[in-house]
Amino acid sequence: MTDAIDALGEVADPKQRAGDLSELLDKWPEQHARVRAMRRTAFEELNEQGMTYRQIAAEFQLSVARVGQIMTGVTNPRTQKNPPPKKRATGKADDSSAE
Repeated sequence: MTDAIDALGEVADPKQRAGDLSELLDKWPEQHARVRAMRRTAFEELNEQGMTYRQIAAEFQLSVARVGQIMTGVTNPRTQKNPPPKKRATGKADDSSAE
């Protein structure tokens, strides 16, 4: 993977190199989103095959919390909050503020 990026950095002609690297950078946001989605799908498949979040985390040297964020679509935990929790099967709201 990184070999392709390294190869761009080794293009002899600086004009060509700058153009190729600029093109990569221009396309990076959408490509980054595609790669994130592909990783999430792979994690989902591993989970469906029986791997726990803890096992996935250990395999890829991530925290269990980060695996959970990836599985729920959180791309930047510092700026993006987790989606709201799903409602309970009973349909009752948890009203812990009642006295």
